[in-house]
Amino acid sequence: MTLAKALLEAVHTRSDASFVFPTEAVNTPDNLLATIRIERRIELLGEGFRSNDLLRDLLTIPAKGSSSLQAAAVQPTAANYIFPYPNTEINTNKLLLK
Repeated sequence: MTLAKALLEAVHTRSDASFVFPTEAVNTPDNLLATIRIERRIELLGEGFRSNDLLRDLLTIPAKGSSSLQAAAVQPTAANYIFPYPNTEINTNKLLLK
């Protein structure tokens, strides 16, 4: 946990050397992990990793939309949360059909 906290601080202090994480943000493994996830979102903003992070952590995919198109939020328990195997994988690996 000490190494994770040090690395988190190193990443953030690159852009703001005076910043100190609040004690409650890094005092337990769960709080530290939540803080790392937030910092990752900030660091990788616009890089296209958010969907992968949501799926890996079984978090809700948020609703999205514009004035004319709307997509509802997708819960981890929903059937459309998991993507199907690509056809090329099914054609290559017949064991997937069992």
